[in-house]
Parts: sequence; C-alpha cells; structure tokens
Amino acid sequence: APVAGPTGTEVTIAGAGFTGTTAVEFGGTAAATFAVDSVTRIRATVPAGATTGPIQVTNAAGPGASADDFTVANPPTVTSFAPTSGPFGTEVTIAGADFAGVVAVTFNDVPADTFWVDSGTQIRAVVSAGASTGPIAITGPAGTGQSVTDFEVIAVTGADLPGNLPVAFALVQNRPNPFGPRTEIRYDLPRATRVRLSVYNLLGQRVVDLVNDHRAAGRYSVRWDGRDASGRRVASGAYVYELRAGDFVARRKMIRVR
Repeated sequence: APVAGPTGTEVTIAGAGFTGTTAVEFGGTAAATFAVDSVTRIRATVPAGATTGPIQVTNAAGPGASADDFTVANPPTVTSFAPTSGPFGTEVTIAGADFAGVVAVTFNDVPADTFWVDSGTQIRAVVSAGASTGPIAITGPAGTGQSVTDFEVIAVTGADLPGNLPVAFALVQNRPNPFGPRTEIRYDLPRATRVRLSVYNLLGQRVVDLVNDHRAAGRYSVRWDGRDASGRRVASGAYVYELRAGDFVARRKMIRVR
C-alpha cells in the first residue's frame, strides 16, 4: 500500500521471506531506497523512471513478484507547445508526458472548454475567451504540471473578428521611414501559418528575426528598435525586411538614420 502513486511515493510491501533482500523493483526499475523492516515487511520508494508493473523483491533465493501491478501515476509535465501565441480560439498542440487521464487544461488559470488527449505525450487545447498571457497547466490524477514558458494571448481588435479578417497576405511599408530609434512594420495573414519576419542588410546577411513562430489569421504590427540579434544597435543605412508566411514571400526596403 498504496497501490498507485507518483515517483517518490513510499510503498509498504507485505509478504514473506524478506530477510536478506538485495533489490526491489517497480516495473523493472530498481528502487534506490528501501528498508527491510522485518521478514514480512519492506518499505520502498518508487524510483524515477518507474513504470506501471509488478513489484519484484529479490533475495539470495531469487526473485518474487506481486500478483497485481503497482500503478505509477506521475503529474503531467509540459515540455513544449505550438503555437506559442495567438488570440482566443487558437488551437494549441501541447507536448509532454503522463497525459493519460488528464481532466483539465488551463491557460493562465482559465480553463480550456475544449481539449483532446491525443496520446500520453500530446494534447490539443483551444484557448478560451477570457484567457490571458501565462503558463499552460495540465491536471491529471496525480496532480498538476505547467509549462516553464508563457503562452502569449494576443488581443483581437474589431478589424480582426471573423468576417473582417484579411483576404490576402500583405507586407506593409514600415512607418516612419526613414526612422531613428524605432519603426513599425505591419503585415496581414488571411489564415493561420508559420511566419518569419526578418531584417537583412544589403549584403543579404540576416540581422534579426522579429517574428519566427506560428500565427493565427489576423493583422499584426511589430516594432523594431534598430538592434540586431545580439542587442547591438545597427549602423545607419538601408535594410530589407522580409516576410515569409507559408508560400508567401515579400520584401520591402527601409532606411535607418541615427
């Protein structure tokens, strides 16, 4: 007892012939910590990496295994998700582990009304209205785990509501141009797609990626402060910014002055 629990659970094992026990295993994974209290009782800690399966005790006479399985039920862990930002209604694919039996998915504590557990390592969830930027949390039978990074909830303006979405891809001329400390670049997406918005010098060398992520359909605005990928201010001169969104590619020129 208990008959189930996460890694780190102390399990009391009853039986006979425990004198001289040399190993205790959970589903084939050896417990690093166990104590033989008596010939009929052992206490062992469920080791990291253990899986559901019988508990096996080994002494000089050989191994003996439980008739029933011990169920290893770890809290869910979130390793990644995509896209990393989007408005309400965005479908997010979440990768991790121990997703079996998940009962809730939240975006910064706001429950997702719709989610699908595709497997023990993947969930798809839809961002509900009212969600805000913050971690994604997943709750299962053994507890709750959450992402290390935040999902960014993008505000949707009236112009971006269904029926008013862009009908074509577009890359708009930056404003102001020429520019000093900063400039604004706008682009339109008629459908959700992977987006890369980059700035290049006239030698064709990439200076910085302003966007490199999946985006929902909508109208977007990005500011550039004239810094490269290392945070250094770039020299005055002409630069090219390029939008790649699916099969769409567009480029425009802008002038930086200091």
